[in-house]
Amino acid sequence: MNNRNVTANMLLNGMLVISFLILMYNLEHPNILVPLLSFIGFITFVGFKIVLVLRHRKSNPSK
Repeated sequence: MNNRNVTANMLLNGMLVISFLILMYNLEHPNILVPLLSFIGFITFVGFKIVLVLRHRKSNPSK
């Protein structure tokens, strides 16, 4: 794994943690749009992470 991939993984992990914390903070907000948009943002980063992991596994086949 090169330096660019390591940096991308660290940045994405940090964004996942921050978006999860924002989601937990806004979960009981009286306006339904706030937790809904927080959830959509979190799921977006989860999707990015899944794509990144699958691309990494595809580029490094097992022996």
